[in-house]
Amino acid sequence: GVDSEGNPEFKSFISTYTGHNSINPKIYTDMDFFANIHDCPKDYYNLWTDFAVNTFKHVESDNIGLEFILNHIKILCNYQTEVYEYFLDWLAHMLQRPFEKSVFIMFLSKEGTGKDLLISLIKLIIGENKYFETPNAERDVFGNFNAPMLKGFLVNLSELEFLNTKGALGKFKQFVTGDNLTINVKGKDQIVVKSYHRFIGTSNELTKPIITKEGDRRNLLITCSNEKKGDNEYFSQLAKYVKSRNVAYTFYNYLMDRPDADIFINKPIPKTEYQDIKEHYEDNIITWLKETTESNLDSNIKNKKYNNKDLYFNYKDYIKTNFDESYKCTIKQFVLKMKTFIKQDL
Repeated sequence: GVDSEGNPEFKSFISTYTGHNSINPKIYTDMDFFANIHDCPKDYYNLWTDFAVNTFKHVESDNIGLEFILNHIKILCNYQTEVYEYFLDWLAHMLQRPFEKSVFIMFLSKEGTGKDLLISLIKLIIGENKYFETPNAERDVFGNFNAPMLKGFLVNLSELEFLNTKGALGKFKQFVTGDNLTINVKGKDQIVVKSYHRFIGTSNELTKPIITKEGDRRNLLITCSNEKKGDNEYFSQLAKYVKSRNVAYTFYNYLMDRPDADIFINKPIPKTEYQDIKEHYEDNIITWLKETTESNLDSNIKNKKYNNKDLYFNYKDYIKTNFDESYKCTIKQFVLKMKTFIKQDL
């Protein structure tokens, strides 16, 4: 600025800006993330930014590429129509209603099925600043160094072995469904922010430590088809499509036009082939233990102790409800099985 005699001088920008009558300055008293812009108070600065696809210029529809991507999703969903439709609904809900939390989806297959390539297309749509991937969720998502979660929207958890640790499953559920998130920035005080985070996962292992069963309200685990594994020509074409802004733009519009996103969170999660396999081969005592554990976690019951007799009668009630009368298990057989499972560190 200048003084009264016209000589240059330093002046406070803030004071000049807020006191200037001709520019009608916007003044904010605080800032926060509001994925639903209608929820943002007029005196708050909204830290939420739009999806990257809405900044693309000079793009056009690519319906051939769209059909290729949709068919690839069918392959990843192992041609289970109900699972395929649910995953598309999940994506549409994420883009149409980013202010609502959703369920955790994990794709399970050996390497070379193209699950990571699909996620790279989703990353192109939402933008790199809204995507966060980590193989160490215990540290980067749930631990003391989770600053990247501040801007992350879609979080890709590539390894979940930490769920074997005590109390981790309950913590994981809270992050998937919770409305708030505590951020730990090294050398600074903790802050609590709104959580719009969506969680997706990929794994090359077909057995993961996540309790899932028919009627699960939080997790969808999908075993992918391996039919394209080793098909270099197919994956060369897929790699081109997932990098194409035209395909990303077309896929985005397809998802934005998909109906019923407003009722998606009430839609039951379909039963997948993964659950069929797990339930067929898993000993019913393990299934019962998992359901008992999950029930305790849901009820926030911690460090509960049981004696052999109480456990046995709980198990008998489970058997009576889920199996016919021909299935028998004495208390001696029950205790021996439990000891065996404990030794196997299940």
